[in-house]
Amino acid sequence: MGKNRKVPLIITVINLIMGFMLAIQYQSMKTTYAVGQQDFSTLRQNLQKEMERRDGLLNDINKYDNLLNKYNTSGGEIRSQLVEEQLLEAKKAGGFTEVTGSGIIITIDDPNSIKNVETPVYDQDLLDLTSLLFANGAQGISINDYRLIATSSIRNIGESQIQVDTRPIMMPFVIKVIGNPQNLETALKIPGADGDSMENWFQFLNKTFVITKKDQLTVPAYNGNNRIKYMKPSVQKGA
Repeated sequence: MGKNRKVPLIITVINLIMGFMLAIQYQSMKTTYAVGQQDFSTLRQNLQKEMERRDGLLNDINKYDNLLNKYNTSGGEIRSQLVEEQLLEAKKAGGFTEVTGSGIIITIDDPNSIKNVETPVYDQDLLDLTSLLFANGAQGISINDYRLIATSSIRNIGESQIQVDTRPIMMPFVIKVIGNPQNLETALKIPGADGDSMENWFQFLNKTFVITKKDQLTVPAYNGNNRIKYMKPSVQKGA
Protein backbone atom coordinates (compact mmCIF):
# COMPACT_ATOMS: atom_id res chain seq x y z
CA MET A 1 0.00 0.00 0.00
CA GLY A 2 2.85 2.35 0.84
CA LYS A 3 4.41 1.77 -2.54
CA ASN A 4 1.13 2.57 -4.29
CA ARG A 5 0.96 5.92 -2.46
CA LYS A 6 4.49 6.82 -3.59
CA VAL A 7 3.69 6.42 -7.30
CA PRO A 8 1.34 9.47 -7.61
CA LEU A 9 3.83 11.52 -5.57
CA ILE A 10 6.70 10.59 -7.88
CA ILE A 11 4.56 11.35 -10.96
CA THR A 12 3.62 14.74 -9.44
CA VAL A 13 7.29 15.59 -8.77
CA ILE A 14 8.27 14.55 -12.31
CA ASN A 15 5.46 16.70 -13.76
CA LEU A 16 6.60 19.67 -11.69
CA ILE A 17 10.19 19.26 -12.87
CA MET A 18 9.10 18.93 -16.50
CA GLY A 19 6.86 21.99 -16.19
CA PHE A 20 9.71 23.98 -14.66
CA MET A 21 12.07 22.92 -17.45
CA LEU A 22 9.51 23.81 -20.13
CA ALA A 23 9.00 27.23 -18.55
CA ILE A 24 12.76 27.88 -18.59
CA GLN A 25 13.01 26.71 -22.20
CA TYR A 26 10.11 28.97 -23.24
CA GLN A 27 11.66 31.97 -21.52
CA SER A 28 15.01 31.24 -23.15
CA MET A 29 13.40 30.98 -26.60
CA LYS A 30 11.49 34.22 -25.95
CA THR A 31 14.71 36.05 -25.01
CA THR A 32 16.58 34.63 -28.01
CA TYR A 33 13.76 35.74 -30.29
CA ALA A 34 13.84 39.27 -28.86
CA VAL A 35 17.62 39.49 -29.30
CA GLY A 36 17.27 38.13 -32.82
CA GLN A 37 14.65 40.75 -33.64
CA GLN A 38 16.92 43.49 -32.27
CA ASP A 39 19.89 42.20 -34.27
CA PHE A 40 17.74 42.04 -37.40
CA SER A 41 16.59 45.64 -36.87
CA THR A 42 20.19 46.80 -36.45
CA LEU A 43 21.28 44.92 -39.58
CA ARG A 44 18.42 46.44 -41.54
CA GLN A 45 19.39 49.95 -40.42
CA ASN A 46 23.04 49.33 -41.32
CA LEU A 47 22.02 47.96 -44.71
CA GLN A 48 19.88 51.02 -45.36
CA LYS A 49 22.80 53.32 -44.50
CA GLU A 50 25.17 51.39 -46.79
CA MET A 51 22.65 51.54 -49.64
CA GLU A 52 22.31 55.29 -49.18
CA ARG A 53 26.09 55.60 -49.10
CA ARG A 54 26.37 53.55 -52.31
CA ASP A 55 23.76 55.73 -54.03
CA GLY A 56 25.66 58.81 -52.92
CA LEU A 57 28.91 57.48 -54.36
CA LEU A 58 27.22 56.62 -57.66
CA ASN A 59 25.80 60.13 -57.83
CA ASP A 60 29.25 61.56 -57.16
CA ILE A 61 30.73 59.44 -59.97
CA ASN A 62 28.08 60.66 -62.41
CA LYS A 63 28.55 64.26 -61.32
CA TYR A 64 32.31 64.20 -61.81
CA ASP A 65 32.02 62.34 -65.12
CA ASN A 66 29.74 65.11 -66.38
CA LEU A 67 32.06 67.76 -65.01
CA LEU A 68 35.09 66.20 -66.70
CA ASN A 69 33.19 65.98 -69.97
CA LYS A 70 32.22 69.66 -69.73
CA TYR A 71 35.80 70.64 -68.94
CA ASN A 72 37.21 68.67 -71.90
CA THR A 73 34.70 70.08 -74.40
CA SER A 74 34.61 73.72 -73.26
CA GLY A 75 36.70 76.80 -74.04
CA GLY A 76 39.09 78.64 -71.73
CA GLU A 77 36.53 81.06 -70.24
CA ILE A 78 34.05 78.30 -69.40
CA ARG A 79 36.88 76.21 -67.94
CA SER A 80 37.77 79.05 -65.59
CA GLN A 81 34.14 79.29 -64.53
CA LEU A 82 34.00 75.55 -63.86
CA VAL A 83 37.15 75.75 -61.76
CA GLU A 84 35.65 78.65 -59.74
CA GLU A 85 32.47 76.67 -59.16
CA GLN A 86 34.40 73.63 -58.00
CA LEU A 87 36.54 75.76 -55.70
CA LEU A 88 33.37 77.14 -54.13
CA GLU A 89 31.99 73.61 -53.74
CA ALA A 90 35.24 72.48 -52.11
CA LYS A 91 35.14 75.42 -49.67
CA LYS A 92 31.53 74.62 -48.84
CA ALA A 93 32.26 70.91 -48.30
CA GLY A 94 35.33 71.79 -46.22
CA GLY A 95 33.39 74.10 -43.93
CA PHE A 96 34.94 77.39 -45.09
CA THR A 97 31.62 78.95 -46.10
CA GLU A 98 28.43 79.18 -44.07
CA VAL A 99 25.77 76.67 -44.97
CA THR A 100 22.00 77.12 -44.71
CA GLY A 101 19.27 74.51 -44.79
CA SER A 102 16.99 72.37 -42.66
CA GLY A 103 18.42 70.66 -39.61
CA ILE A 104 18.31 70.48 -35.84
CA ILE A 105 19.60 72.38 -32.83
CA ILE A 106 20.75 70.33 -29.84
CA THR A 107 20.97 72.15 -26.52
CA ILE A 108 22.85 70.44 -23.71
CA ASP A 109 22.71 72.13 -20.33
CA ASP A 110 22.99 71.48 -16.63
CA PRO A 111 19.99 73.09 -14.91
CA ASN A 112 21.58 72.66 -11.51
CA SER A 113 24.95 74.22 -12.34
CA ILE A 114 26.22 77.71 -11.76
CA LYS A 115 27.56 79.43 -14.87
CA ASN A 116 31.30 79.17 -15.49
CA VAL A 117 31.62 76.06 -13.33
CA GLU A 118 33.52 73.10 -14.80
CA THR A 119 31.27 70.54 -16.46
CA PRO A 120 31.38 66.74 -16.06
CA VAL A 121 30.67 66.37 -19.81
CA TYR A 122 33.97 65.35 -21.39
CA ASP A 123 35.48 65.69 -24.84
CA GLN A 124 34.72 62.05 -25.72
CA ASP A 125 31.01 62.65 -25.11
CA LEU A 126 30.96 65.46 -27.69
CA LEU A 127 33.19 63.50 -30.07
CA ASP A 128 30.79 60.55 -29.96
CA LEU A 129 27.84 62.87 -30.51
CA THR A 130 29.31 64.71 -33.51
CA SER A 131 30.63 61.48 -35.05
CA LEU A 132 27.13 59.99 -34.85
CA LEU A 133 25.67 63.08 -36.50
CA PHE A 134 28.19 63.05 -39.36
CA ALA A 135 27.59 59.31 -39.86
CA ASN A 136 23.87 60.03 -40.27
CA GLY A 137 24.14 62.69 -42.95
CA ALA A 138 25.12 65.92 -41.17
CA GLN A 139 26.43 68.39 -43.75
CA GLY A 140 27.69 70.97 -41.28
CA ILE A 141 28.06 71.14 -37.49
CA SER A 142 28.95 73.95 -35.13
CA ILE A 143 29.31 73.92 -31.34
CA ASN A 144 28.58 77.28 -29.71
CA ASP A 145 29.01 78.79 -33.21
CA TYR A 146 32.46 77.24 -33.74
CA ARG A 147 32.34 75.29 -37.02
CA LEU A 148 33.80 71.79 -37.12
CA ILE A 149 35.96 70.85 -40.11
CA ALA A 150 37.96 67.73 -40.99
CA THR A 151 40.97 68.84 -38.92
CA SER A 152 38.99 70.12 -35.92
CA SER A 153 39.72 68.76 -32.48
CA ILE A 154 37.51 68.49 -29.41
CA ARG A 155 39.61 67.92 -26.34
CA ASN A 156 39.81 68.39 -22.60
CA ILE A 157 42.18 70.98 -21.21
CA GLY A 158 42.92 70.32 -17.58
CA GLU A 159 40.43 68.18 -15.70
CA SER A 160 37.18 69.08 -17.43
CA GLN A 161 37.40 72.24 -19.55
CA ILE A 162 36.65 71.53 -23.20
CA GLN A 163 38.13 73.24 -26.24
CA VAL A 164 36.96 73.17 -29.85
CA ASP A 165 40.26 73.60 -31.70
CA THR A 166 41.85 76.32 -29.53
CA ARG A 167 38.65 77.91 -28.22
CA PRO A 168 37.16 77.04 -24.83
CA ILE A 169 33.44 76.28 -24.71
CA MET A 170 31.14 76.36 -21.72
CA MET A 171 27.64 75.15 -21.05
CA PRO A 172 25.07 75.39 -22.41
CA PHE A 173 26.40 73.59 -25.50
CA VAL A 174 24.36 74.70 -28.50
CA ILE A 175 25.04 72.35 -31.41
CA LYS A 176 23.67 73.38 -34.81
CA VAL A 177 23.44 70.63 -37.42
CA ILE A 178 22.49 70.90 -41.10
CA GLY A 179 20.88 67.72 -42.46
CA ASN A 180 17.64 65.77 -42.61
CA PRO A 181 15.95 66.66 -39.29
CA GLN A 182 14.05 63.37 -38.96
CA ASN A 183 17.09 61.19 -39.68
CA LEU A 184 19.26 63.16 -37.26
CA GLU A 185 16.70 63.07 -34.46
CA THR A 186 16.12 59.34 -34.95
CA ALA A 187 19.87 58.66 -34.79
CA LEU A 188 20.05 60.44 -31.43
CA LYS A 189 17.13 58.47 -29.98
CA ILE A 190 17.92 54.94 -31.24
CA PRO A 191 19.93 52.75 -28.81
CA GLY A 192 23.46 51.99 -29.96
CA ALA A 193 25.56 48.85 -29.52
CA ASP A 194 25.82 49.45 -25.77
CA GLY A 195 22.02 49.67 -25.43
CA ASP A 196 21.90 53.41 -24.75
CA SER A 197 20.89 56.17 -27.14
CA MET A 198 22.88 59.40 -27.27
CA GLU A 199 19.92 61.20 -25.71
CA ASN A 200 19.80 58.70 -22.84
CA TRP A 201 23.54 59.00 -22.26
CA PHE A 202 23.43 62.76 -21.64
CA GLN A 203 20.35 62.33 -19.47
CA PHE A 204 22.35 59.74 -17.50
CA LEU A 205 24.90 62.53 -16.96
CA ASN A 206 22.03 64.58 -15.46
CA LYS A 207 21.98 66.97 -18.40
CA THR A 208 19.02 68.35 -20.28
CA PHE A 209 19.19 67.22 -23.90
CA VAL A 210 16.75 69.17 -26.09
CA ILE A 211 16.39 68.53 -29.83
CA THR A 212 14.67 71.24 -31.89
CA LYS A 213 13.89 70.69 -35.56
CA LYS A 214 14.38 73.66 -37.90
CA ASP A 215 13.18 74.21 -41.45
CA GLN A 216 15.80 76.93 -41.90
CA LEU A 217 19.09 76.98 -40.04
CA THR A 218 22.51 78.55 -40.68
CA VAL A 219 25.80 77.03 -39.56
CA PRO A 220 28.65 79.57 -39.69
CA ALA A 221 31.85 79.16 -41.67
CA TYR A 222 35.05 78.00 -40.03
CA ASN A 223 37.05 81.05 -39.01
CA GLY A 224 40.06 79.56 -37.31
CA ASN A 225 43.66 79.11 -38.41
CA ASN A 226 43.99 76.14 -40.76
CA ARG A 227 47.60 76.62 -41.83
CA ILE A 228 49.82 73.54 -41.85
CA LYS A 229 52.56 74.16 -39.30
CA TYR A 230 54.72 71.05 -39.12
CA MET A 231 54.62 69.41 -42.56
CA LYS A 232 57.65 70.06 -44.80
CA PRO A 233 58.41 69.01 -48.37
CA SER A 234 60.48 65.82 -48.48
CA VAL A 235 62.20 66.72 -51.76
CA GLN A 236 64.05 70.00 -52.20
CA LYS A 237 64.25 71.86 -55.49
CA GLY A 238 67.20 70.81 -57.61
CA ALA A 239 67.58 67.52 -55.72
